[in-house]
Amino acid sequence: MHEYKENGILTKTFTIIIAVLVWAGIIWGEFGGLYHSFKHFGFRDGLVAAFVPPYSWYRSVHFFFWLNERGKIEKYFTKLIEINKKYSDEILNKEDMKKLYLGSREELMGVIYERYSILKIWIADLKQIDVPKNKNILSFHNSCIKINEKFLESLRNTLTTDDVEVAFRVYIEDLKLLSSKLSYCLDKYDLSDKLAEKFFQSKAE
Repeated sequence: MHEYKENGILTKTFTIIIAVLVWAGIIWGEFGGLYHSFKHFGFRDGLVAAFVPPYSWYRSVHFFFWLNERGKIEKYFTKLIEINKKYSDEILNKEDMKKLYLGSREELMGVIYERYSILKIWIADLKQIDVPKNKNILSFHNSCIKINEKFLESLRNTLTTDDVEVAFRVYIEDLKLLSSKLSYCLDKYDLSDKLAEKFFQSKAE
C-alpha cells in the first residue's frame, strides 16, 4: 500500500512536470518567437510572426541557433580587439610619432618602415582569425583588412612628413566609415556598444 502511494506521487509529479514543460513550450513558441522577430529582425518580420503562428514557432526555435551564432560573433570581436590593441599601440607609439616631426630624414624613413612592417604582420594576423560564416561579419572583416591594406599602400608611397599626415588622416576617416558596419553587426546580435568603443580605442589610443 505504501509502495503504491509512492508510485502515485511520483506519477503525479512527473505528469505535472510534463504539463509545465508543454505549457512553457507553447508560451515560448508564441511569445518567444514574437520577441525574437521584433527585437532582432525588425517590425516587418514581427508582424509576420504575429499573424502567422507557424512562423512565430519557427522563430522561437531559431532563437537558440541565433544565440549560438551570437556567441561565435562575440568571440570573434574579442579576438579582433585583442589583435588591434596589440598592433595599434606599436603603430601609434608617441615617442616614435615625434620623430615624424622633430627627427631627421633618416629617422622619418625609419619610423615609416617600422609602421610598414607592423602593418604587414597585422594584416597577416587579421587573415588568420576564425571569422563566423555570417555575411555581415564577413563583410565587416574584409573591410578591416582592406582599410589596413590601403594604409599600408599609402605608407609605401610616403616620402615626407606631410605625406604621413595625409595617410593617417585618411586612415582615421576610413575607420569612421567602418563604424557604421560595426554598429549594425552589434545591434543585430544584441552585443554591447562597449565592444565598438574598445575596437576604435584600440586603433586610436
